[in-house]
Amino acid sequence: MAAAPQQIAPVRLPAQLLAAAQAMEATHVSSERFSVQTAVSSAGPHVPHAIERFLALLYDSRFSGEATTSPPAGAFQLTVLGQTLTLRVALGHAYVLERSLAARDGGRPWVDLGRRSLGTILGSAGQPASVSSGEPESFSKLAAAVRAARAVRELGTGTVDGLPVTGYRTVVPSGLLQQETPRAPPTRGILGGAFGGGELPAAEAPDENLLLEVFVTGAGVPVRTHISLSSEGFSYSALSDVYAIDFPLTVSPPPRRLTITVAALERVARSRARARKK
Repeated sequence: MAAAPQQIAPVRLPAQLLAAAQAMEATHVSSERFSVQTAVSSAGPHVPHAIERFLALLYDSRFSGEATTSPPAGAFQLTVLGQTLTLRVALGHAYVLERSLAARDGGRPWVDLGRRSLGTILGSAGQPASVSSGEPESFSKLAAAVRAARAVRELGTGTVDGLPVTGYRTVVPSGLLQQETPRAPPTRGILGGAFGGGELPAAEAPDENLLLEVFVTGAGVPVRTHISLSSEGFSYSALSDVYAIDFPLTVSPPPRRLTITVAALERVARSRARARKK
């Protein structure tokens, strides 16, 4: 009979980090300006160069912008596969800007993707729950990761984006990345960030290669978080910056005269295809 996995208790957190975790759990973010960058790399003779380049192209991404949950709306930029998309969510619809369309569809560069379509762009892991719920977000998952740390080292004080912060490096449970895979930029509802609501496994063996660095203000706002994982020649990292929270934000849909629906765009494409055949 196989032995049960060893249960390893979290370490005793420094008082300042524990207070920061409590502040994260109590914070309800109504708006946020953020950026998230992910990267995957590989090295070693067992990894062909072509595979290294493919991984970098496929998984190196940047997702940035600003969003609000009341009402759910946001303006974003997503860079993936070497291309940058400009996105907008407003009044329950997602829009993508494609400037090259304007010359072919009567000067309408914005495509209306319909309701709750942003998750389709970002992949199944990126479905923005707040598009439908409109509920304030929090840093509760990050706080849970901090509380579950198996080792903690204070990095000292400094500044990030002009804000005074204290940094910590922790070893966290390997289950942290189970739902934060590099298939898509990690999101927290309609708001950005590498961590969102939810809970992590309460007891799981530590992975010495999975590190979490968090830089928090005196008020407990995690203005920067960095996840890094290295194993068997492969490495994954996710860097999240929070530039501002809880500020007034209004995001309007693109002007109707500059917007085309997917159905209308398909009709334009079919019409142009028939014209070429004549």
